[in-house]
Amino acid sequence: MLQNHEATVQLAESMLSGALGSPVHLSVDEKFDSRHLVLRCRLVGASNHAPTSIVLKQMAVDAGPEQQLHPLDCFLNELANLRFFSDLRDRIHFGPRLHCCHGGVGLLIVEDLGDHQTLQGILRGDDARLATDTLIKFGRFLGKVHVATLGRESEFGAHQVGAGALPLPSIASQDIRNAMGDLHTCLGALGVKPPTGFSNAVDTLEAAIHDECSPFRTWTHCDIKTQNVLRLESTQVQLLDFEMASFGHALLDAVSVRMAFPPPPAPVINAGQKVPPWVIRAFEENYRDELTEGIPEAAYDACFQKALVQACAHWALIKLLSMWKIHLKERLADGESYDSRDDIAPHKAAYARFRQQGVAYLQTLVVTAEEFEQLPTIRTVARMVVAALSAMWPEIEPLPPFPAFTNRAGDGSE
Repeated sequence: MLQNHEATVQLAESMLSGALGSPVHLSVDEKFDSRHLVLRCRLVGASNHAPTSIVLKQMAVDAGPEQQLHPLDCFLNELANLRFFSDLRDRIHFGPRLHCCHGGVGLLIVEDLGDHQTLQGILRGDDARLATDTLIKFGRFLGKVHVATLGRESEFGAHQVGAGALPLPSIASQDIRNAMGDLHTCLGALGVKPPTGFSNAVDTLEAAIHDECSPFRTWTHCDIKTQNVLRLESTQVQLLDFEMASFGHALLDAVSVRMAFPPPPAPVINAGQKVPPWVIRAFEENYRDELTEGIPEAAYDACFQKALVQACAHWALIKLLSMWKIHLKERLADGESYDSRDDIAPHKAAYARFRQQGVAYLQTLVVTAEEFEQLPTIRTVARMVVAALSAMWPEIEPLPPFPAFTNRAGDGSE
């Protein structure tokens, strides 16, 4: 793979020149903060029908030890998604248009959507109204996307085959039934004795989440971090980064807001923050209004609320298993001495944030399941796990709200 910006830009110039039928020179305007090489470039000397700027994305090859996925697999899956979107552009625009690509070096050349704020920047700002409005618009947009892709799994699969993409281990594809041994070992190590019927409850949960005949099965982004949602000047929103996207249960995307969004790959880089309950309700109400246009079952409270809680439970249990594999297993085996180990010291702060987010997911599951009177056995176990983790790490604090919601004055919540 190419290792410097100049060579990547030169290759992109050659690719675009061939695609446009006239010589193209690229001037780099901006390098984005990403684990990949992501550049915004202006086109100089191109024909009138050419775009004025484009974005280059070249997959990183120097992935950190915590990154479990091969960059080429991520590239191929994103390529399949971008081609899938092109088939649907007469119905809805998901994100940037694909101009051209080079599989040999993992290079994508895509539409430049412009210099706009991401949801991350908005939530970390100081404008509660803007943050609330953006989340409401995102709810409507996500509902439209899920409806637009209903029944198109075979088309998506064809693009995956054409790109040579393999299914990736996303939140939508992981099945807890394949890790029940680890889950029970984790619970046992925490001193949590599940009530009778817990295994059957998890089996029923996962059967619903992975049901290929579920009315909620549609295209899912699977990685809705705040930096992957872009607000355009037109007040519309778009999605970015489709490395993990696949078909799955729609509400696994929708509960991202309720669950305080997925963190970056472990060890967690950014501290977790949450959205206030009244904004979550507004997001979900608008999402559900759009979803009902294509999934009539979503109009029924019993059906939608059950699916919502199931999605929260899947998220929380997947996170618990991730915590177990990354450091909880060793911590329970070694006791308090684990926290003072020399090899743990550099990661101590990151692991602390990882634990905080994991506990928050479990707490959100408990609160949501109690609110809608769902999954009594699973929520009982989740409550017991929270108590065990809190006893082990009493310093764990609740996630704070995003800065935009710190001052509720004038945010419409009253």
